Amino acid sequence: MRSLFLLLLLTIGGLSKGLPQNNGERRIYLWDVTLSMKGYKGVTPDIYNDVVKFLEQEINSIKDESTEIIVLPFQESILDQWKTVADNRGKDEIINKIKNYKNNIVTNTNIVKPINDVKASFVKPDKKNVLYILTDGKQSGRSSDLVKTIKEWGDDAKQLNAYALYVMLTKASEDQAVINVINTTDHIDVVKETIYLQPERNVVYNIRNDRGKQVVVELKCKESFQIPENLKIKVTADGNSGIIGAQEVFVKDNQISFEINPSEASLLLANSLKSSLSVKFEIVNRDEILKQNKRLVLLNPDRTILELIKNPEKKLTIRYD
Repeated sequence: MRSLFLLLLLTIGGLSKGLPQNNGERRIYLWDVTLSMKGYKGVTPDIYNDVVKFLEQEINSIKDESTEIIVLPFQESILDQWKTVADNRGKDEIINKIKNYKNNIVTNTNIVKPINDVKASFVKPDKKNVLYILTDGKQSGRSSDLVKTIKEWGDDAKQLNAYALYVMLTKASEDQAVINVINTTDHIDVVKETIYLQPERNVVYNIRNDRGKQVVVELKCKESFQIPENLKIKVTADGNSGIIGAQEVFVKDNQISFEINPSEASLLLANSLKSSLSVKFEIVNRDEILKQNKRLVLLNPDRTILELIKNPEKKLTIRYD
């Protein structure tokens, strides 16, 4: 019987329900940095910054400061290794390493060797080990080698106290042979649809002409996947918590809509005709969508600029001579 779909619950709470209780958790991110991630020669979509943003969000979401974090960029083999713990300093340091990583070497994609190296050198049964395999490509050469490696992972993972989540980051990485073996192997699951959402960078709202209307933000998708209609997004304005009405909204028709508090907007523009706010978006139910549909939704950028404006009042001046 398949293991519970635990790996799709990316929060620590979700993971801890199914993994054996032990001395904390170790998160291992095996991160594909081949040039196809950057849209190499225009053949593949440029998703590099989206995945960097995802790693940043995932690492920042870790609540238990004792959790170990290991990030392993790879191409044909693991190129570097960064280790830390999930306190504020550790998170900041490893996120900076991810953001500042540079590599322009053209190579094939070897997923087999990095997985085996992770199993040999980084997975240890003293903690709950969760491995995220993030790749936008197929195994170079024969997929049969990767199929064999996944089967071996399933045989060894229980003794190693380890689970893996294989994330196919683009359509080009979808390999049916790999999907089939994962679906029949314990301690590993697959995400075969990764949906990249890009909100509009700027929207304008006139507090007089648009009063009573909602702010509408369009969402674009990098690949032709359908955006889940039950996707819920939290909307907050930096520095002004009261200006947005309902702060959790559902995606509908590839857009989100939210209300503006008219009294707060009028107060903000009491002495000016225009004001710009940074509005942040956060996916509320990503774990639920992962668990139910095996779909990973990424949002980048995770904010937009909302320009609030008001028209100057028209004045009639009458002169008496």
